Amino acid sequence: MAAVALGGMLGCLARYGLGGVLTKGTFPWGTVAVNLLGSFALGYIVFSDLARGTLSAEQRMFLTVGFMGGFTTMSSFAVEFLGLAVQGDAMRAGLYYVLNAVCTVLAALAGRSVALAVG
Repeated sequence: MAAVALGGMLGCLARYGLGGVLTKGTFPWGTVAVNLLGSFALGYIVFSDLARGTLSAEQRMFLTVGFMGGFTTMSSFAVEFLGLAVQGDAMRAGLYYVLNAVCTVLAALAGRSVALAVG
């Protein structure tokens, strides 16, 4: 339980820091970046550990549920998407949706592929 809490705290701080650096103007690039990076990293961690079994249960929970759970953010994605859509900016809302909903799955697949290739 403590590992998840610590991981979540660190993941949230990392998201806040990276999001603040990358979000300039009115497009939420920080959320896109953390969701893509987090999806790739989670795909790598999970499938690398499945192939090698190198993490303890506590380490796995720290990284996956804790850090990556705190780092990535579907709730911000949902609210930011609605904000763009309500403003009537269909092109940017659509781009934002694809970057988060489609590209994060592709990023997780890429992480899995790298983990299996390395292993």
